[in-house]
Amino acid sequence: MTTFVLVHGAWHSGNHLEPVAEHIRSFGHEVFLPTLRGNGKNDDKSTGLEEAITSLLKFIDK
Repeated sequence: MTTFVLVHGAWHSGNHLEPVAEHIRSFGHEVFLPTLRGNGKNDDKSTGLEEAITSLLKFIDK
């Protein structure tokens, strides 16, 4: 089994990649779909790229 972290593009969230994740999971793999800082429903939309990248790195370090 392989673990995948799928990262969405700007102005989207992790749940946009759920159809892709389901397909990958059907092969027995583990998939994570983090939503980068600044892209969540209640996030500050002035969050910059550096903060978004930092949020991804923190997610991976968990």
